[in-house]
Amino acid sequence: MSVNQPLTDSEARNIFINGAEDFYSLSANPQFSNVAELFDAWLTEHDRQLLAKTEAEAGKRISSELKLEHASDAHARTEPSRAYIQGCKAARSLLEDAIRDMTQEQGTL
Repeated sequence: MSVNQPLTDSEARNIFINGAEDFYSLSANPQFSNVAELFDAWLTEHDRQLLAKTEAEAGKRISSELKLEHASDAHARTEPSRAYIQGCKAARSLLEDAIRDMTQEQGTL
């Protein structure tokens, strides 16, 4: 496999499945010395895309929860904010959905 810059999804998937260190022994294959950096860059971009897909919806849900808290004076409580807790749950759910959608679109790892 030739290493392009940036990695293609297929190349990154192959590295993920096989393990970058095991599959590309850097001492045996110096031509792959930049694989770890390329894979990190691919993961960073992949994460950025996932967050971009979920950020707006999570913000709407958190905003709705905050409005409910302020309307009911619940924001004066000392325990963790219901909006914060619900926002965390919503963000997790949205990320899980986005990951599931992306893996279905691209084929499973």
